[in-house]
Amino acid sequence: MSLHSSPIGFPIIYVGTLSKLLFPSARLGFMSVPESFANQFIAYRRLVTHQNEALFQEALARWIKDGGLERHLNRMRRLYNERLDVTLDCLRFWKSRGKNITWITPKGGMAIWLNLNCNSSDIAKKALKSGVFVNPEQYYRLDNEEGTHLRLGFTNQDRDEIKSGLKELMQLLP
Repeated sequence: MSLHSSPIGFPIIYVGTLSKLLFPSARLGFMSVPESFANQFIAYRRLVTHQNEALFQEALARWIKDGGLERHLNRMRRLYNERLDVTLDCLRFWKSRGKNITWITPKGGMAIWLNLNCNSSDIAKKALKSGVFVNPEQYYRLDNEEGTHLRLGFTNQDRDEIKSGLKELMQLLP
């Protein structure tokens, strides 16, 4: 089986972005396609894209070749694991203090789904008034029904912000 074919022989096209790995305004994506499709995709890109990011692409390619991306990913992985650990420690602390909360530790990703066992939309509104922004389950449901979960992003806050944000949030729970 080649890099660009499935076990049953269908071509595979992989599309990704570097925005989350680098920074949101990077606006740089990539495609990995079978060689037989490459010229068609290159022609299409030239047709629909009138911007020239050649300098940025060249700089990025050199940075990746020199190991910069690998070092960045390792640094971010360590940092995000530390922030996840702080978040989990705080949640365990508040649970030991009698808060009726549950969660599943993520095996990847940048957020935890926290079950509050009460209306998460109401808690999210109250939290916002206290300066804590969390997304209630309702934002992720197709039926727009309220739920009991909050999505807690932990990668964009430092240790102290995580602790104080969770303290504010827990004080809002029944």
